Amino acid sequence: MVKKICLIIALLIFLPVISAEISVNITVEPSFTIGDEIYFEYIITSDTAQEIIYAESVFCPEAPLPFLYQITENAGPGQEIHRNYTYMQVTEEMQPQTCTAGISIISPAEEIFEKNFTIDTLPELSFNILLCKDSYCNTESKIFLQNEAIYFSFISDPADPLTAADLTYPDETIKPINVPGSIIAEQTGTYTIEVTASKEEHKTVATKEQFAVIEKTAEIKTVNSSMLEADKQAAEVTCNNDNICSGEETADNCPSDCKASQGNPIAMYILIGLIALIIILIIVFILKIKKEY
Repeated sequence: MVKKICLIIALLIFLPVISAEISVNITVEPSFTIGDEIYFEYIITSDTAQEIIYAESVFCPEAPLPFLYQITENAGPGQEIHRNYTYMQVTEEMQPQTCTAGISIISPAEEIFEKNFTIDTLPELSFNILLCKDSYCNTESKIFLQNEAIYFSFISDPADPLTAADLTYPDETIKPINVPGSIIAEQTGTYTIEVTASKEEHKTVATKEQFAVIEKTAEIKTVNSSMLEADKQAAEVTCNNDNICSGEETADNCPSDCKASQGNPIAMYILIGLIALIIILIIVFILKIKKEY
């Protein structure tokens, strides 16, 4: 008897939960192409009359995320929620990808219902221009010397695309060129190369690069260590370390004999002579005064 009572109580407790089942049926096209409007339909049903709070959305890994809005509606026996959701139009710029149409139930219990679809557009061609100093493109650069050969190449995935290129010279002249190919840089200034690459079953891409041509590189002189040693030895020969600043000795090549504070010896002698002359004149003046008195 006790077991029967407990069973009845359990049924009364869980019966509303069991009977309050929510189901969502999503209908969406398996794929969308350029110009198509991405949308899906959905139907929400419930075994019991209740208020349902939910959000509708589309997730594409390489497309903008939509704003999510909470929707509150009632559903129950004989009352279903039947609506459409529109996401965006497929453009040529969109990448091929797999997306998900979804309904997220927020209340009375959290649950997510999803269905996948694809966006079928042409994949983008991966293409990059290379500017090089040699035909094998071992050395890339964007600065070249006047009258130097400049080589144009590229890397592409997939390989071997069709290319068409124009080169704009510093004087604004535009000429078609071959890529891969090369030119002799006769003008100095800034050049611009524009390349359009195409491949079957891929999007056509256009890209450009700029490079500079200068007259010549700056000359940087290097000092040989042996030359520095020779200069050092010559300085040592000039300086005889006799505490007298004479001959070719200076404060730079012989600081031991010619200290910077010593200055020019001749100037010192003249200064001493002037001081002695002043002293003599003072003495003569004093003696003259005493003789008068």
